[in-house]
Amino acid sequence: MMFGQKYANEILARLEKESNPRVLVYVDPDIDGVVAARLIMAFLDERGISYQWYCNTNRAHGFFLKEDDLHAYLGKDLRGAYILHGDFTTTESQIEWLVGLGINILSTDHHELSEGQQLIVKKDDEGVVRGVVINNQYEFENPARRYQSGTGIILTVLRDYTGKRWGGLAAEQLVGWTLLSDVRDISGSEAKWWLSKLFSWNYNEPVSLKEGSLDRVLRHVVDAVMANRRDWEFGVIKTNRTFVDFTLSPAINALFRFDKEKDAVKVFLGGAYPAYRGINGRNWQEYQRKVRDAILAEADVTKYGEHFAVLDLKWPYKNAILTECEASNFIGLAASQLMDQDKCCVIAIARDIGGEVRRASFRGMYNLPYRENLVEKGLLNGAGHSAAFGIPDMPKEVDMLGISQVVNNLVDNFLRSGKSDKKVMPVENLAIFDKNYGAKIAEINDYAPEADKIYLEYVGQGIEIKKSSPRRVLFSIDGKDVLYFGADGDETTVSSGIINVSKGRVGVDYTLRKGE
Repeated sequence: MMFGQKYANEILARLEKESNPRVLVYVDPDIDGVVAARLIMAFLDERGISYQWYCNTNRAHGFFLKEDDLHAYLGKDLRGAYILHGDFTTTESQIEWLVGLGINILSTDHHELSEGQQLIVKKDDEGVVRGVVINNQYEFENPARRYQSGTGIILTVLRDYTGKRWGGLAAEQLVGWTLLSDVRDISGSEAKWWLSKLFSWNYNEPVSLKEGSLDRVLRHVVDAVMANRRDWEFGVIKTNRTFVDFTLSPAINALFRFDKEKDAVKVFLGGAYPAYRGINGRNWQEYQRKVRDAILAEADVTKYGEHFAVLDLKWPYKNAILTECEASNFIGLAASQLMDQDKCCVIAIARDIGGEVRRASFRGMYNLPYRENLVEKGLLNGAGHSAAFGIPDMPKEVDMLGISQVVNNLVDNFLRSGKSDKKVMPVENLAIFDKNYGAKIAEINDYAPEADKIYLEYVGQGIEIKKSSPRRVLFSIDGKDVLYFGADGDETTVSSGIINVSKGRVGVDYTLRKGE
């Protein structure tokens, strides 16, 4: 049992006894946040408890509702109302404020905390617990479970409260999905257990129609995302890592970045995935990539040493595509792409008129403790994970030389430790590789952090195009199927790209990625 569970039990038990409770489910705008919220909603549905939900716009992470907003959702008298949420940090002062308004709040999280951070529990004037924050990153929690997502934390809370395997296999599969959307090490045995549930998902498995059941959620989201993509011609979808990382998760995250957070949540509640009918691609995911690439083309990029760069996007924008959306929502995506391309850590900044920082994000290689070191030295105010975090209230000017010194030192020390970068193995005959090593490499890749995955570089001659569609190309390489996500694939794409190896429905799946 996690610390704070007994207080969560008090709040949930009190909620169940209410005759007409007023409940707000607060949704964080990313994969982990929306899935965590969906578990909470299923728990409430199962008990016949009505609720409203709210999701931040601009893909903003944190608690941003004001008192007037709370009245709109919870009524004129806030006393006795409930707020439930997971996957973002609710600060101690926010919990104290909400409890002071008479609200009961159960908050779960999985983001790193300041050293020595104490369990947050708030009581009202009569000594009744009204607010608690449960987080697996507290120093007193089990360090072996630091990998767990916000969804995994809320599922743990609900299972400990109910005293049973609440949510069943369907909930475990959803937790597996959220682990792939995070930046933590998922190579441990516990994380593998959750991921194995996701990878074993069967598209044709019968689903329960019971109220509150989660059985239908993953099947519906897959159907909704794929409805307008014509991706069915190469077989029934399997939730292997390739499909989740390159199709399913990006499709949902694209909605959040284009401020379609209500549509994203509704997909998880049985709604349709909105069709994109603009001129910037064939779907929201392609549109998202074009915005990312426009940022990379237009922003100023300055290198500070070998391992650190600053991407600075200044207003006014020259490319019209950046004026048609909230470009700052994509700054983290651009940072990740630049990190992959230039093999360096990145701070990406989007500025307003006058050079004020609208949004800033950090992305770092090797999942090192960048945020903790930069915060400790007073160089940045980071909020999020160690190697992927937002920079709230970033001033116009910061000590980039000081930041670069910290970042470059961390990376240099890591490299001197002998741990490797992305592993790429040359392969002359894919059929022979598949027979001797395919299953073993797939097993490693499906559970490995990105830095530990093994990719293939094909150096042979046995390339043929077996089948193509408006969305994909299926290659036959030495008689083995290799799938490419895009209509522009040819022999050059194969020879200049890398091949991802993962478990498939039968045997091993090989998926081609363009060279970066």
